Amino acid sequence: MPVTPVGAVEALATTVNHFYPDLNSEFIGVFDRREEEPSWINDLFINAAGDKAFVNFHAWGAAPLPLPVSRGAYIHEGGFGEYTLTVYPYEYATPKISWHVNDVKDSRAPKSLVDRAHEAAKNLAMLRKFVIPELLGGAAVTFLHEDVSFTNIFGGTGLYSNSHSYNGQTLDNIATGSGTSAGNIIDDLWTVRQAYRDMVNDVGRTYWEQEGEKKTKWTILVPPELEKVFNTVLRSELIVPAGATAPASNYTRDVFGDLVEIHVLETLSDTNDWHVIRSPQDSANMRPFLWAERAGIETIQWLISNSDESRESRHEAIMWLRRGFIGIGMPHTAVQVSN
Repeated sequence: MPVTPVGAVEALATTVNHFYPDLNSEFIGVFDRREEEPSWINDLFINAAGDKAFVNFHAWGAAPLPLPVSRGAYIHEGGFGEYTLTVYPYEYATPKISWHVNDVKDSRAPKSLVDRAHEAAKNLAMLRKFVIPELLGGAAVTFLHEDVSFTNIFGGTGLYSNSHSYNGQTLDNIATGSGTSAGNIIDDLWTVRQAYRDMVNDVGRTYWEQEGEKKTKWTILVPPELEKVFNTVLRSELIVPAGATAPASNYTRDVFGDLVEIHVLETLSDTNDWHVIRSPQDSANMRPFLWAERAGIETIQWLISNSDESRESRHEAIMWLRRGFIGIGMPHTAVQVSN
């Protein structure tokens, strides 16, 4: 069946290509640099090497607590809990972009296919950004492979739950929101702060202590509908508190400090819910998601110089493949505010 690609300029043309001989070299440069993926994405993923058929993410539990010892009593025995999560690779691919060799010279499109193809390259290179909303929501909808597991390292399901269970402890990282006005957001930010303080490690001790907040980065993921109110709350030096008529110092902004980043995810499924990710700057292992690159980006080309099919049809084509391990990481690093 004839295929008319993006940029076709003739009604009867089956394929059109707006660039030709530099195709492969252009894409090698794009994938090597990876400049198109936002830098903040890396702060959401535990990164590992993915050179095998699967990756085991292994973690130790908290160190045993000190206990009083009575004279003559036996020595206490103890150890470390440990947690292991196995993640498998999933394959992603761009469509096979096809063109007729004669269309290379005939094209008069104002935007070359080089530019169009770079957009496809950026999309594949930014795979992790595309899958974040679905990892947050715990469902493979569009970009996640249908076989992706949402089991977290504690054996529960999904990043968010009000009953994560580990070594006799429980974790609730879903906070009930009070609304989406500036006053509501301020109140809910303090609710989030308390939710983190209520988290405990696997021996029942506070997981996040206040002293460590100076080295903590807060990443807030919001739908477009909440961008303005969040910037009002966290960027304004003065704000009118709930019930007041005059502006006052924005103490919420002062408490959370400068290590707050607000990022809009247009593909978040709920326009009222938002997410707060806590990432300590001194640890790369406290992240909500898992990622391992299997073998980088693979380019497949069908050219007249290397393909009998292309020589016979005068059609050439290209596509790109990427394999990656994607999964849920540490639930203690994320809180969802649900309105």
